[in-house]
Amino acid sequence: MTEEDFKKLESRIYAFSVDVFSFVKTLIDNGLASEYSRMLLDTSNQLYSTFIDAFENDGELNRIVVKRCEQLSDSCSDYLTRIE
Repeated sequence: MTEEDFKKLESRIYAFSVDVFSFVKTLIDNGLASEYSRMLLDTSNQLYSTFIDAFENDGELNRIVVKRCEQLSDSCSDYLTRIE
């Protein structure tokens, strides 16, 4: 993954996290938040934080961290489908 690709993906994950925050905040403000919406918020925040750690200081892709990001993404998708 090039540095440019990394930056594009980082930007998309960041935008996703901001969108999730806004979505969950709207649910909370309208009294519609559930356990899944709160879990979605926590997981999307964790996804962004984990992704930033995907490259070690020497610029090498850390495959273990990338796998964790994939798992967190799957969890976000699952939580989104469970929110009514």
